[in-house]
Amino acid sequence: MPIELGQSGFYEWQDHPFWRQPDPPGAGLGVRSDRIGEFVDHFVSGGFEGIFGHKGFGFEQADLNFLRRTPQAKWLWFWDSKLNDIEAIYELNELKYAGINDKRPGIDFSRLPALSMCVNHWNARDTGFEGSLIETYILWRCNPRDKSCEKVGIPRNVRSLELNWANPGSLAGFPVLNALKRIEFHYCRNLHDLSELPRIAPNLEALVVSHCRKCDSGAGVVDHPSLLNAFVNGRVVIDRRGHATG
Repeated sequence: MPIELGQSGFYEWQDHPFWRQPDPPGAGLGVRSDRIGEFVDHFVSGGFEGIFGHKGFGFEQADLNFLRRTPQAKWLWFWDSKLNDIEAIYELNELKYAGINDKRPGIDFSRLPALSMCVNHWNARDTGFEGSLIETYILWRCNPRDKSCEKVGIPRNVRSLELNWANPGSLAGFPVLNALKRIEFHYCRNLHDLSELPRIAPNLEALVVSHCRKCDSGAGVVDHPSLLNAFVNGRVVIDRRGHATG
């Protein structure tokens, strides 16, 4: 169900962005900045597992300090918000899923030991990717000034990676991601060269590319040693048996 106003006066989200995960967390409760105390009480007593915030649902502050009173939260989703202080997220030892917009201080992902899935808007100040245990990483609006992948920042243990609206033209500078099994690129208008894929993801099994008109499905794709499925701009390049379709 969509986000709905509950009898308590707080918005509730049942089919939140993470409900389709193998071990989906419970429903989320929307933060109201004018009723923080009541929000915390209802979050705890109501058995909620997620917290979300948007000005349309009453979130009108620049800090997340209230999270110190909800250490059991398992997922977060904040959007269209400008945050100046996010230190409280590091006290969420059970946080498994998170989605936070880019208007915030940098996040040290190594300090979020339980985080397994993150939907992130690129922020050049983010750190801690080498020590992160994130397995599913969805990155939006990755637009470094030099259009290089060297400053993108990717969790080293990631198994599924998705880049949306990124500006690099090639994958040069990407770290080696031995655990990566699936990678997707969407609306990356400059991307034309995937020849680095075998180096970056030697154990890759699935590739999806859509709305990347310059992208070449040759080098790095048809000659990738472990790739089983490749779908590039509406065309099946490799089928499930790992054979190039021509």
